[in-house]
Amino acid sequence: MPAGYRSRSQYLALARFCQDLIESLYAYVEGHLGPSLALNLENAARSLEAVKSGDLYRFGQKKAAAFGSSEQVRTLAEIWSDTEMAEALDLIRHLLEGPHLGRKADARLLIKLFSRLRDKALWNFEQTVPAAGAAQLISAL
Repeated sequence: MPAGYRSRSQYLALARFCQDLIESLYAYVEGHLGPSLALNLENAARSLEAVKSGDLYRFGQKKAAAFGSSEQVRTLAEIWSDTEMAEALDLIRHLLEGPHLGRKADARLLIKLFSRLRDKALWNFEQTVPAAGAAQLISAL
């Protein structure tokens, strides 16, 4: 697979990671507690903590659920401030303590944060269409 396609796939992987988390958070807000919520929250916390630690070597070795590539980390840095990253981690930890009904506001805030990240990853994906691939796409229309 050419390098351009590999880097583009990293944006899609990040968008998918965000979407999975968003879907489980929406289910929680609607009153459905499923096993995917805790798993997705734990993956998000582990991945954000790995970014926050700055240990890039560890990303590739530990196979973090997200942010395992420079494209993914760069996308996060482009869209979230350090304060927003800390806020997301706090909200995730709060939800992991026990997703009680009073914590739906936390879930809604996480949905907003991860929706922005997902949208940025998709935008980055669209902006990196290789010139030859773009020409093929346009001619197919």
